[in-house]
Amino acid sequence: MKKLLLIILSVFLFADTNPFESEQNITEKPKEINGIIIYNLPVIEENQTHKTLIIKATSNEKNETNESNITSGETNATYEEIFANSIKTVKPSLDVAVVIDKKLFKPYLLSIINSLNSYFIYKKVDFNLSIYDINETNDALKHKNIIFYTYNTNILNSLSMYNQNNFYFPMINKDDTEINTTNFYFGGIDYKSQLNKLSELIAQDNNIIAINDGTLISQKLFATESQYFEITPIGFQEINYGNLNDSYVFLNTSPQKSVQVLSDLYYKNINPKLILSTQINYSPILIALTQKEALNKLIVANSIINPPLELTEINKLLSSDIKFNWLNYSASVLCNKIYNKFSEGDKYFMNDFSLYMFNNQINFKTKLYQVVFKAFKEIYFLP
Repeated sequence: MKKLLLIILSVFLFADTNPFESEQNITEKPKEINGIIIYNLPVIEENQTHKTLIIKATSNEKNETNESNITSGETNATYEEIFANSIKTVKPSLDVAVVIDKKLFKPYLLSIINSLNSYFIYKKVDFNLSIYDINETNDALKHKNIIFYTYNTNILNSLSMYNQNNFYFPMINKDDTEINTTNFYFGGIDYKSQLNKLSELIAQDNNIIAINDGTLISQKLFATESQYFEITPIGFQEINYGNLNDSYVFLNTSPQKSVQVLSDLYYKNINPKLILSTQINYSPILIALTQKEALNKLIVANSIINPPLELTEINKLLSSDIKFNWLNYSASVLCNKIYNKFSEGDKYFMNDFSLYMFNNQINFKTKLYQVVFKAFKEIYFLP
């Protein structure tokens, strides 16, 4: 089972010694690894061979009682008699399906799935993740909890009939839809909130320019910016840098393209008033590949704010990232919602991230950042 393999992987990652050594004595103290108790127990059979039993951690009192039972000399007892009513064997109790375009997301698939694994490992919950290609949606509908990776809001209508399922959309903001289905939950970024925050930096009656690269996200950003400002679009391949002097410049480009724009501004001695960007450029790539002088006037709106440190570290161990990767971060917040439903926790407060859900949409906070000493630092005053 996928869950069992994942637990074994976590054991190897976190254990100081090998828990599968065959010569351990039965009276040896059981190992607890990230909330999982591991006993090396004798099978009560004639050959007296050994197997490893993995069980879910309970209270300290129960653990002590169970260890006492194991060492009490009841060699003729069965497993059921030894552990009856005291130990729960590992079996997935939280079942989650992931629907994703495997071809489109192939370069990021491992990171995406491991960010989900990381959250449930962090919560020490028995779980199983089943992954389906977006063309296999019918099979995924057998599951109660479905994390659905898509930008396509048109697909929502076809899913609205499945009232027995809970659907989670980390890539869609509810404001971009007209659907009010109560079992749909959204974690898409709120670009309107970020642009509203950035607008506080812009004086009225000023020249405002947006640099776009033709991608869907760039088009969406420009359409939203046009609601706030009288703004002039410029294609990434058509920049006349002289026109950027004494202007407010929005970068609606990927971090790699933004590096090129920032470097050209610096080397051409172009002096804009401010260079502004939404979440799209909250990336360490800008810091790593751009001269620090070229970053002096860059201000980025960011909504990834203080994810749990332990969760961040688990993600790192599994080659994932929630500190800068928005998709992984928003999915993790929705996992908090899934866990709260599973554990009958708060319906509206995502406690691990200090975020609330209003009208089935995560209400992300927005803060402004500048690059200072090769790191993003929050701005506490307007420049």
